[in-house]
Amino acid sequence: MATVGRTICPGAFALDRRSQSEALGVVLVVGLVMVSATGVVLLGATAIGGTESQLSDDRAEKTLTQFDSKAGLVALGQADSQRVTLPIENDEQYRVEEDRGLLNITVYNLTDGGGSFTVMNTTLGAVIYEKEDSQIAYQGGGVWRASDGGGKMISPPEFHYRNGTLTLPAVTVTGGDALGSSAVITRDGEDGKFPLTSVPDRLNPLDNHRVEVTVQSEYYRGWGHYFVERTDGSVEYDHEAGEVTVTLVTPVSVDEITAASASLSAGGEFNVSGTSASTCWKSGADDVYTSSFDSSNGSYCAQFDGANKFPPGTAGDVVYGKDIDISDGSGGSSFYGDLTSGGTITVKKGPGGGQPTVWGNISYVEDCRTDDSDGDCEKRIEPGSGGQVWEIDDVKVTESIDWFVNNTVYEIEEHADEVNPPIDGETLEAGEYYFDSFDLSDGSELELNTSEGTVVLGVKGDVSLDEDAEIEVTGDDHVELFVGGTSGTDFTMDNDAEITAENDNGTQFRLYGKSDFDARLGGGGNGNLAVYTGVIYAPPGTSGTGRVMLDGAEVYGGILTGQATIDGGSIHYDEALEGKKIVPEEARIIRVPYLTSAKAGSSSRIESPSCGPVSGRLSADQSGTCQKLEHYWSPELSQ
Repeated sequence: MATVGRTICPGAFALDRRSQSEALGVVLVVGLVMVSATGVVLLGATAIGGTESQLSDDRAEKTLTQFDSKAGLVALGQADSQRVTLPIENDEQYRVEEDRGLLNITVYNLTDGGGSFTVMNTTLGAVIYEKEDSQIAYQGGGVWRASDGGGKMISPPEFHYRNGTLTLPAVTVTGGDALGSSAVITRDGEDGKFPLTSVPDRLNPLDNHRVEVTVQSEYYRGWGHYFVERTDGSVEYDHEAGEVTVTLVTPVSVDEITAASASLSAGGEFNVSGTSASTCWKSGADDVYTSSFDSSNGSYCAQFDGANKFPPGTAGDVVYGKDIDISDGSGGSSFYGDLTSGGTITVKKGPGGGQPTVWGNISYVEDCRTDDSDGDCEKRIEPGSGGQVWEIDDVKVTESIDWFVNNTVYEIEEHADEVNPPIDGETLEAGEYYFDSFDLSDGSELELNTSEGTVVLGVKGDVSLDEDAEIEVTGDDHVELFVGGTSGTDFTMDNDAEITAENDNGTQFRLYGKSDFDARLGGGGNGNLAVYTGVIYAPPGTSGTGRVMLDGAEVYGGILTGQATIDGGSIHYDEALEGKKIVPEEARIIRVPYLTSAKAGSSSRIESPSCGPVSGRLSADQSGTCQKLEHYWSPELSQ
């Protein structure tokens, strides 16, 4: 008796990059449909092909590829039945080996680093053709040739990634008999596998999960090569175990910092409620809300044109998915860059002093209005800057990285080089460091030396730099700070607190926060500005409440968060960030919003003339048995 099981688990990496919506990620559809078939002997069948080994191998490849194709037609409901001929010569054999290979599909809950469940853990088995030193196999919906290097793919498995949908039909084979000259394949019932209403974590929708598919097989290299070529997943080999694992992932849609301040969220807002300020001593430096510079050419202040009161660059853009309001800004201060809103932009009416100006375009989706109905937005654009007012279709959005921050902090806690090391007056070299909380006390200095590589800090709780505290980044590499946070403010910098790098290099300090990340930079007022040199990457997703408040602070680098307010201070985008991947390669958004079963209830069966379905009579094939194949499938492949 031979039984072939087909389990289809389609998933979708669907990134909807339109405004006002967030991407869905992996969608799995899991269900069973049993398909039966009977192997028979065809009397008088003739051998095909010559006696040469290559001709035999070519014929076997074509036969098993046809076997796969016809079985798929029945399993997918495109045919009621299919007959498959298995031509053989002397010393050739087709057989079923049920213990060949293993398939495991596991879903990991990435919320606070806890929990996982197995969707499937089953033996794959294989239908094997063998003659002398040649071995060709049908396994997992693909056709493979055995080799010393881990196998080579002849025909791909039904593991497809098209238009944001990942479809995984995995085939399992059980039995231990030699096959005869022919088989007839039928469908024979369906059985829903997911969701399970009796199990709380097996219900839809699921969010912040990672899906891993592992294949253990003597053909594992062939499987791995296919995963690399046809999916966006992360593929890892375990050569000693003969395994390959593909992690179903969706790359972060925005992995660079391209603006002085941005949310890229449907709910993100930006507003100004205080005056601009700067630590640069040159004339006019205090009159800048946002601007840009290139740290590759030196520090911000060194490039500021004090004689003409003009900053180094006009790429200090502000990009928010919802509203931007600069109507409460101070007169004489300017935004040296574009303002782009997925909602409404509000400015003060009229030309002249008493209100901030924009050295760039004003672009909006819904409206641009003044704080007085008689005003004109175009009058807020600085004459001669070349800026215009535009109505646009949308603003690109990106996903939160909650799971990545949580998971990284958890992993650092488990494998850190040091746990809760002293930081006041200390130097931390390249490595991983875990903190329950991080508090750099008044007047203390901490050096993060990246000369030998990246310094990685994982903080489960909150981070604070007290008055006059300083973190100095040295060396040519960078620092990664992952802030888990608690309730309240997750990151604070008091008066005169500083995070610095040579030449105000904004690429060297990278803070990663969750969708509810809350930061306050500065202790209030413009007399003792806090200085933050680096980037803050904490996108809020669709529902996050994160915000960054500049309450007497200056930023060299860039911010991506939910809401941002300048209540004293300024942001200077470091153009050295352009084209630099700020989000680590492993930070790929794993979203499993739905695991949906096939609909149970339908049933069909066919059999060969030699093996009657009603009476249960079995006619012998060449091995003396009648073969049965069961195909597990899901009709909802397009979901």
